[in-house]
Amino acid sequence: MSSDLFLGHNGLGVVVNRNVEIGRMVDIWHNVTLAAGRPERGPRRRAGAARDSNGAADDLALSRIVIEDGVHIGATAVVIAPRGRTLTIGRGAKIGAGAVVTDDVPPRTTVVSPSMRIIAKAQSGDAQAEDAAETGPTRDSEAGGTLI
Repeated sequence: MSSDLFLGHNGLGVVVNRNVEIGRMVDIWHNVTLAAGRPERGPRRRAGAARDSNGAADDLALSRIVIEDGVHIGATAVVIAPRGRTLTIGRGAKIGAGAVVTDDVPPRTTVVSPSMRIIAKAQSGDAQAEDAAETGPTRDSEAGGTLI
């Protein structure tokens, strides 16, 4: 980590695992997670096998993240290195706010996560959900005025 690392909003909520290498003039905004250090999957190890300081078997490669110079990482982005592999974010790349990155990012590119998608929709027989959709939230006087 270099002295010219910029942490937006004073680095509030930023999580960086120890297997992360950060280049020069990198901007990281609040609530960013850089997760690395998981060992590659391998055969089960016997109890008492040699372990490194992270608790992984010595002969298993740990994942890493390499962030090259001039990278900008937006608020709430999550970068997760695949097990036992190095994930690289290329020089001058930009990661959009809220993006989830699980693969290498080429130099001088901008990545964002997919747009929103609907994962569930109320069935036509659900009268309360239909009423709420048509009129918006209402107050339940019997429940002490809470929104329903």
